[in-house]
Amino acid sequence: MPDGKAIESTPDGILKQAQTELREETGFRARRFEKLLNLYSHPGYIAHKVHLLVAYDLEWDPSEMEDGEEIQVHTFTLDEALAAKREDYRYDPEAALAMWLYRAGGRSFD
Repeated sequence: MPDGKAIESTPDGILKQAQTELREETGFRARRFEKLLNLYSHPGYIAHKVHLLVAYDLEWDPSEMEDGEEIQVHTFTLDEALAAKREDYRYDPEAALAMWLYRAGGRSFD
């Protein structure tokens, strides 16, 4: 699950950064994104807002890679990804939350 820091915190800026991160980290471009949830992952500790998005209608469109960089795409069903999360607790907790929320209905939770 790609992630990155939004440089511009407007809705358009967040979507643009999401597209950039998706391409850089997976080699895919999304035709559309849907907001799943916005949250503060550590309220009272860090003023760090997290935007969880679901990417739809993916197409292969890798960005230019740096020397020595390589993309290896591994495809999992949602059930496989959730099962892997239960076996390996090194996953990003925000990514795990996103998968569980998506599993619960795949709709916005605001």
